[in-house]
Amino acid sequence: MRPQPPTQNVSDDNRDELIKMLNRALASSIDLSMQAKHAHWNVKSRAFVELHELFDRIADHARKQADAFAERAVILGGVALGTVRLIARDSELNEYDLKAVTGDEHVRALAATMRDHVDDLRGAIDTCARLGEVITENLLIEHLDVLEMDTWFLEAHLEDEYAGSSSARPSEESTQERPVHHYGVNRGPSVKAPGPAPLKSRRRARPNASLLPHRPGMSSNWSSPSSVGMAGSTNKLLPIGSSPSSARRKRRGAPVAQACGLHAVGYSTGNLVSSRGYPANASGRR
Repeated sequence: MRPQPPTQNVSDDNRDELIKMLNRALASSIDLSMQAKHAHWNVKSRAFVELHELFDRIADHARKQADAFAERAVILGGVALGTVRLIARDSELNEYDLKAVTGDEHVRALAATMRDHVDDLRGAIDTCARLGEVITENLLIEHLDVLEMDTWFLEAHLEDEYAGSSSARPSEESTQERPVHHYGVNRGPSVKAPGPAPLKSRRRARPNASLLPHRPGMSSNWSSPSSVGMAGSTNKLLPIGSSPSSARRKRRGAPVAQACGLHAVGYSTGNLVSSRGYPANASGRR
């Protein structure tokens, strides 16, 4: 004798209809899981790892869905029909495309099967609503949500179907008419971004000799060698910022002294005396 089901508030007629509906959904769920496994095993694509894992996740969700439908059918007092022969008889899904090889082919074949299963579950939800069976209706809605999410993930891999639409990729004319943005500022299509400001000349102007202060021991003549007292050497004063010739620069013993903002370059290695009468060492320091 079959034990009394816990659902006492469901009539016998409604109970039989719900059990038959759940067994059809059970067969379709198992069929979907096996079709997803077929795609999981046979897909060939550059995105193999991603599709391989996605197909396996869809198959796992379909198995959980089938388990929930079978348990609900038993709770209502029925028998879950889950053998291979009964699944092949009761499944409402179409046969899988066995010629599919590439990733896009498997995605299209499995997506078509999942959309058919979505329509079947929506019809089952309407049946539960008509019969007033809230628990079974909520169970179907829960798994329908997961199924639609998996269908969305799967169809997102079909790039070719979205490439031809005008909303996906703008035309060249519409791209040229758009204003150009520079650093977040809309400057319009014909306005160019401002370039860097030109660098100012860094050369220092030559000082006016007449404006230099006169100090003892210093001649007002710009090229006079008496402005710096150097014993036993001939000197030439150079303006600030200028440099001696390469021949003079190579002489290691040429002493350098600085007085009144002028550079003096000596040609001998004698003792240096600054304009103030202090002796200077070989490095030009006092």
